[in-house]
Amino acid sequence: MDGVIAGNIQNTGSMFYGCLVLENVNLSSISTGTITYMYQTFYNCESLKNIDISGLSTSSVTNFSNMFAGCNNLKTLNAHIDTSSAKTLSNMFDSCYLLGKLDTSGFNTSNVTDMFALFADCKSLTEIDLSTFSTDKVTDMGYMFYGCESLSSLDVSLFNTANVTTMRRMFHRCGSLKTLNIDNFNTSKVNNMEAMFYMCSNLLELDIDHFDTKNVTNMSMMFLMCSKLSVLNVKNFDTGKVTDMSHMFSTCQSLTELDVSSFNTARVKNMQQMFYDCNKIVNLNISSFDTSNVTNMSKMWYNCKSISVLDLSGFNTSKVTTMDYAFYACHGMTTLILGENFKFVGDTYSIPLSSWVNSNGEMFESDGTNSNLPSNVADVYKKM
Repeated sequence: MDGVIAGNIQNTGSMFYGCLVLENVNLSSISTGTITYMYQTFYNCESLKNIDISGLSTSSVTNFSNMFAGCNNLKTLNAHIDTSSAKTLSNMFDSCYLLGKLDTSGFNTSNVTDMFALFADCKSLTEIDLSTFSTDKVTDMGYMFYGCESLSSLDVSLFNTANVTTMRRMFHRCGSLKTLNIDNFNTSKVNNMEAMFYMCSNLLELDIDHFDTKNVTNMSMMFLMCSKLSVLNVKNFDTGKVTDMSHMFSTCQSLTELDVSSFNTARVKNMQQMFYDCNKIVNLNISSFDTSNVTNMSKMWYNCKSISVLDLSGFNTSKVTTMDYAFYACHGMTTLILGENFKFVGDTYSIPLSSWVNSNGEMFESDGTNSNLPSNVADVYKKM
């Protein structure tokens, strides 16, 4: 398309949408008018390997959503994209699997409100320059770096997140990150932190003790498979509005301690696999948990094999419908404290295989799957 004069084009939305066999696009010499809309311009051009749009004027474009999304084979992108008028960048580079380099150093994002999935599944990117990013107006950072599995470092220290309401899966599957500085994050308006750090399996440290979580309703999978984190300070978390804590700390295999004693769980409905495979935690103080609204406790302490004492005296399981494998492989548990509102549910809750004796010397048996420990009886049970 060299030398083409395109006149007063204002809308390139979906222009090359679904051109499945197109391999190269060169718009470096094209002359256009003032473009304002580039939604899905190259969407799902899955054979594209090279794009040169250096000749396009994008200074008036307000919508870049899905512009290159689904360009699965794109390896190079020659463009100095002027984003000074942009309001949405959602999914702009989503699923550009092979894109190894991306020049974002000139991005002006001062008017952007939506960065949802901006770099999602950019599996080959090893670095992203965010130094010019202004995030003052951004409300959505969900999935922003989802699946950026080759990023070994990521500098978000200049981000202003004061207006962000969702950070859902923001760093999900950033498996090469070892450190992540989010000391500056203001999370006072965030309501969704689901899977925020899910599968950040090489993170060695994470400072989140300043997080303001008073508006968060979903913490499901928040730290799932953060398997190398040895310290996690969540004792200041305000969880008063949270309804879902399923898988929250699941497979945090390097944690030896976890202080959740101040958690307000009055509204929580799902605790499925909450501490699943936290196999190095020795002490877990959950005696103050309000579980009166919880319906799912399946695999809640599955393979928590280092916990010796589990105090569930304050638990109310009247609404629980599933408790499958809740205590499975808790081989180190020697003391189980139950209260009058704790009722066993089903027949596969998996108290460790052993004889158990209560405070009166009465014996009870567990075959590792089911047991005859009584429900709704406040007592202390010792493993024989």
